[in-house]
Amino acid sequence: MLKIAAITLILSTTAVHAQGVASFSQVRIVPGYMTDTGQYLAGVEIDMEPGWKTYWRQPGEGGIPPIFDWSGSSNVISAQVEWPIPEVFETYGLRSIGYKTRVVFPVLFEVIDRDADTALNLSLSYGLCSDICIPANSEASVDVTIDQPQNMPLLQQARQNTTVDATGVSADCEIVPAADAWRLDTVISAEALSPDMVAVFETNDPNLWIGTPDAVEQGAGLLFSAPMDWFGAGAFALSRDDVRITLIRSGISAVELTGC
Repeated sequence: MLKIAAITLILSTTAVHAQGVASFSQVRIVPGYMTDTGQYLAGVEIDMEPGWKTYWRQPGEGGIPPIFDWSGSSNVISAQVEWPIPEVFETYGLRSIGYKTRVVFPVLFEVIDRDADTALNLSLSYGLCSDICIPANSEASVDVTIDQPQNMPLLQQARQNTTVDATGVSADCEIVPAADAWRLDTVISAEALSPDMVAVFETNDPNLWIGTPDAVEQGAGLLFSAPMDWFGAGAFALSRDDVRITLIRSGISAVELTGC
């Protein structure tokens, strides 16, 4: 299924490149303010034409994750993207995870000198999809004065609608042989669970793909059986302590925990 999605993406992009990505989306940096933790908060806004969407960090079966490159910035040590609560889409039998119409990604910057000139320069690679999918690249930049706050209500609201750490949630997982492949079975328990939740599994290994399964009620918890595929050489090893699990209720909430 993943390979079919990739082929569809390649075949559908050729005719669209001539129109240009700017016809369907605009990217801008939203300057912000210093937080109580001593980091500079800014935002990246993607504004899309009606009917178009872009993707979350783990896009599902048929999407392209955004990649934020801040290496051209000045007076910046590091940048940490905070992920807005995504929606779950079903298109032609493929499940994807992302955002439609407009999204603002909060970004926390560690700066070198609060009194120095600061330029935020972004090179963004991302995906855009409607009936067709486009791999997109956009550049954006802004000069900011660290101690002059801007756009506080917009960025505060954006941060209130991001993925948060799970509390009162436990996960128990095991790797199960399945035909010619493998499966990750995970039982998740919490005080409040809903069968409409989608569980997303991530690891630090880019060669290991884990699907996004539906939930099945099991006792007081939910069972998620996720297909796995290994694209590396030789045998693979998976540490349960390194598995990041995000529980998503489409457009409503997203909580994450590490380890199972």
